[in-house]
Amino acid sequence: MFEGLDRIDWAAMAHAYGSAEDVPNLLRQLVSNDPEEREFALGGLYGAVHHQGDIYDCTIACIPFLLEAVANPNIPDRGEILDLLASIGGSDIPSFDAHQAEENHADAKQGFQNARIAHEAVLAKYDLFLALLGDPDPTVRQNAPKVLCACWERATSIVPAMQERLSNETDQQSRIQLIEAIGALADRGAKGRLAS
Repeated sequence: MFEGLDRIDWAAMAHAYGSAEDVPNLLRQLVSNDPEEREFALGGLYGAVHHQGDIYDCTIACIPFLLEAVANPNIPDRGEILDLLASIGGSDIPSFDAHQAEENHADAKQGFQNARIAHEAVLAKYDLFLALLGDPDPTVRQNAPKVLCACWERATSIVPAMQERLSNETDQQSRIQLIEAIGALADRGAKGRLAS
């Protein structure tokens, strides 16, 4: 698992607390059989690699490995990894104002560009998240709608799939998440039509 992880120059990247050279170990711990290691790794990824919602180069580099983990039914805590992907993918990336960016610090422009790249990487796998709506693990089913909200450009495919899943879903929390996600995607679509 995680082929190519050590071929990435993590030390050349940074996260909120300095060098990203610790990221490969966090990713390996995230899929460990030890629940304490998984909890530590998830906290580390949120606390450093996705600190306060920031998207660093190392955050983007993590995405393929996070996707590989959620696609593997043998990995524990996939629901929590989906929740992280939902946050990284961004459920509401603001429009980019180039003039305003020139007036602001270059870091703000880079932050937006990184957020856009991360969003596109998550969006590209929306079909995986659609398949996870029917996963046997209820925590996966509960968090799949959240990450699908970050794929709003595919709402015309996502909403009908969610509605179909809703008619068959027996887990109460999963039903709530589906309803909230359908509403959020519909709301975003309405705002988009008003803006155009």
